[in-house]
This record gives sequence, structure tokens and C-alpha cells, in this order.
Amino acid sequence: EHGESSGAYIIRIPFGPKDKYLQKELLWPHISEFVDRALSHVMQMSKALSEHIGGGQPVWPVAIHGHYADAGDSTALLSGALNVPMVFTGHSLGR
Repeated sequence: EHGESSGAYIIRIPFGPKDKYLQKELLWPHISEFVDRALSHVMQMSKALSEHIGGGQPVWPVAIHGHYADAGDSTALLSGALNVPMVFTGHSLGR
């Protein structure tokens, strides 16, 4: 039986200019940096989890979930790189 989170978690991955807050509309030029760092995190976690709970087999995400357009772009890139499904929740879509 799995705990309440069933293995899901949120991690914040820093990217973009240091010591400067950027509004979400200004994040687009930094998407590739975020995707690279997120892929690195997934690879590190897969290796660490394989040693602890995977019996030596990689423990891979079952899906990648993104919100808003910039995260949707990141999610699509990560989904393709990891060959896992993506889920997208759109917000503020306007009319």
C-alpha cells in the first residue's frame, strides 16, 4: 500500500537569473535551462531510488504534469525526453 501521496512530490528547480524574481511571462527564454536541470534531477532520483526501492532497476516517473503555458512547454519536452505521458492543466486561458 502506498502513502497518501502515492509517490508524487513537488520539487522546485532553480533556473534563470539568480537573486531576481521574474514574472511567469518572462520565463520563456529560460525554459531550456529548466528542462536540462529537471532531466538531471529525474536521472539522479531514478538512480537513487533504484538502489533503495527498485531492486537495482530504474524507478521512472509514470507521468509529468505541468500548469500554465510555459510549464506546458517544459512538460512536453520532458515527456518526450523521458518517454512518459504528460498531463497539462491550463489556467488563465482567456477568451
